[in-house]
Amino acid sequence: MKINEFFDQNHDLQSWQRSFAKAERTLLTGLSGTAQAMVMANAYENNPDKYVIVTDNQYHANELYDELTHLVEDEKVYQFFSDDNVYAEFAIASKDRTAYRLEALNFLLDAQQTGFLVVPFMALRSILPQPDNFQENYLLLAQGDEFDMENLLAILTSAGYEKTQRVMMPGEFSHRGDIVDIYPLDAAQPLRLEFFGDEVDTIRSFDSETQRSLENMDQVEIYPASDFILMPWEFDQGVKKLIAQLENITDPIAQSYFEEVIAAAENHYYHKDLRKFAEYFYENPASLLNYFPKN
Repeated sequence: MKINEFFDQNHDLQSWQRSFAKAERTLLTGLSGTAQAMVMANAYENNPDKYVIVTDNQYHANELYDELTHLVEDEKVYQFFSDDNVYAEFAIASKDRTAYRLEALNFLLDAQQTGFLVVPFMALRSILPQPDNFQENYLLLAQGDEFDMENLLAILTSAGYEKTQRVMMPGEFSHRGDIVDIYPLDAAQPLRLEFFGDEVDTIRSFDSETQRSLENMDQVEIYPASDFILMPWEFDQGVKKLIAQLENITDPIAQSYFEEVIAAAENHYYHKDLRKFAEYFYENPASLLNYFPKN
C-alpha cells in the first residue's frame, strides 16, 4: 500500500482534512518530523490551498521547510525567518533572509497562489507595514509605459532600495540621466530602464561587472527590497518621536547615536538600525497575521 493510500484511508486524518472546508478548529497529535511533513503534503494533494504552519521555533521551522521541499514542488514552499531572540534578529539580518521574508509576504497576498508557508511563532510578533502600504511599493513596468522618473525613484527609496553610484548587489539602484538601474532581490541579474522623457523606452537585464546588456525585456515586476517599509509621513512622525526621546538622553555616546539615526530618517533614508525603532514610525503597525488570507 502506498503511503498516500494509507493516509487517504485513515479516518482521523480524513476527518481532520474535511474540517478545513468547514473552518473548524481541530487537534491532530502524535506527529513529528517526516511524518508531520508527509501528512501536510497529503492534505495539500487532496485540498490544494494556502497553508500556514506555525512552529515553536526557527529550528523546527527549518526542519519542516526542508522536509516539505522534498515532498512538494519547491516553489510551493515558503519560509518567514524570525530568530527566537529578537535582538539576534536585528544582529544577523541579511539580504538572503529578507528575500525569503518578502517571498513569503508576496505568497500570502497573492490570492491565486497555493502552497505552504512555514513560520516560527516569534515571526508573528514581527512588526510589518500594513499590507496596502507594502503593495503600494510593488511596480509593474512595461516598455512604452508612461511613468514619472522622480516618482519611480521615490518609490524605490521607499521600498527599501539603496541608492548607489553603480549597481552591484541585490537591493541597490542607481540613476544617471535617463537611465535607472535596479537590482531586485529576486533577480538573477540587475535591470536597466532607459527613459525617453517619461516613457519607458527600453528594459534590459545586464551584467553588473561588465555592464554589458544581456536580454531585452517587454516588462518587469519589481518587488520591495525590504519588509520594513515607511511612507513619507511615517518617516516624519517617527522623527518627531525620536527627537522627543533624545531630550531624555544624557549619555553623549547614546545622544550621538540617536542623532545619527534621526539625521538619516529626516532624509527618508533607512539607517541600518532604523528597524529597531519601528514602533516610533508605525502609527498602526501590522503583523504577519494581517497578511494571512481572510479564509
